[in-house]
Amino acid sequence: MEKAVSPIEYSAGYKYQVRKDNKTDGICFPDTGYHECDFLALGPTSITLRNGYASDGPSWPAIDTDTFMRGAFIHDGCYQAIRMGWLPESAREYCDRLLRQICLADGMNPLRAWWVYKGLRVGGGKAADPSSVKVVLSAPRGDRS
Repeated sequence: MEKAVSPIEYSAGYKYQVRKDNKTDGICFPDTGYHECDFLALGPTSITLRNGYASDGPSWPAIDTDTFMRGAFIHDGCYQAIRMGWLPESAREYCDRLLRQICLADGMNPLRAWWVYKGLRVGGGKAADPSSVKVVLSAPRGDRS
């Protein structure tokens, strides 16, 4: 008799995980109340990435450096909030500027921070689009022969 297989569900596209809750205050999100889910909390003046929050870090062609990581995590959380409808799509520019400010505060070269911002303004829209939510995958697939 074969054992019943319980498939595992997962999402692809993540490279890093937060290992301790991280709250960033001093933010001014437009027109938002308080929202939370398992790994993310958003308020009008803060964002909290909770233990286990997953991110792909800086997106290609960017290089993962110490001056980019905190900003990339927070920016991913902001874009996730847009995809989830917690923030309006119009907040995307604010989120992109916030990433630039965090990277500068963390010691990123100002020219690099400017290029990061400009790259997001040109090519970042799809990542904030609600239709780009990560698909849940399952393994093993049920249609194996």
